[in-house]
Amino acid sequence: VFHGSFNRQAAAVVGGASLPQMSMLVNRSLLQRQVAVGNGEIRFEMLEVLRQYALDKLVGRAAKATAVHNQHAAFYTDFLEKQLPLMRGDKQQRALVHIAQEIENVRAAWHWAVERGDFATVDRGIDGLALFYYMRSWFAEGVEMFTLAVTRLQSMPRDPHLDTIYGKLLARQGWFTFLIGHQQAGIALLKASLAQLQAAPDASVRLYSLNFLAAALAGAGEDTAAQAIALEGLALSQQVNHAYYQAIANNI
Repeated sequence: VFHGSFNRQAAAVVGGASLPQMSMLVNRSLLQRQVAVGNGEIRFEMLEVLRQYALDKLVGRAAKATAVHNQHAAFYTDFLEKQLPLMRGDKQQRALVHIAQEIENVRAAWHWAVERGDFATVDRGIDGLALFYYMRSWFAEGVEMFTLAVTRLQSMPRDPHLDTIYGKLLARQGWFTFLIGHQQAGIALLKASLAQLQAAPDASVRLYSLNFLAAALAGAGEDTAAQAIALEGLALSQQVNHAYYQAIANNI
């Protein structure tokens, strides 16, 4: 179920593989051992033809396949969550390198959770994935991944919790849509996200929508509207004591 390379911890948690088992697979050339550039971490990778063969075998064991895919999605979503405060702090560069190293598995985890309709897992990955894409300027992939999730959620029965997640996804879809040059479409999605989140019990979920709607309006030359939205975002971020979003609001 791994895509690209992975480390020993991932192999242990997702696949239940011990160090002797990993060594045996390396010795038999079923896994390749490599040293990651930048941090010297020991990583492993399976040749694609072997990976596809093994995945085909796993498909025949439906319960096992689902369980291991779920574990893979949970592991890489946990990883992404843990990188979020680092990306917002003084360990930002290290976090960005680490996520880039794991990005193929992060993508696979996101796709699996979206396809399964596991939006509790998707929700935990939203902020980390969006911030990584923004900091790396991977705007087109941001549009692709958040549009995928929005489209899937639109096909599901709704409830208040999913409505909140839907609003959060719309906001990220809107910001990345704006960043790839579709300004009015992006602004419309950000406005839709803000409307969607008005009834959310946790007011702080509106902070992203407010701040980046303000940024988009400013970028589109709508300065008066941008200032009003930015001030609303600043007031809310001060109310909930969220220093990170206060900084963004003050930067608009």
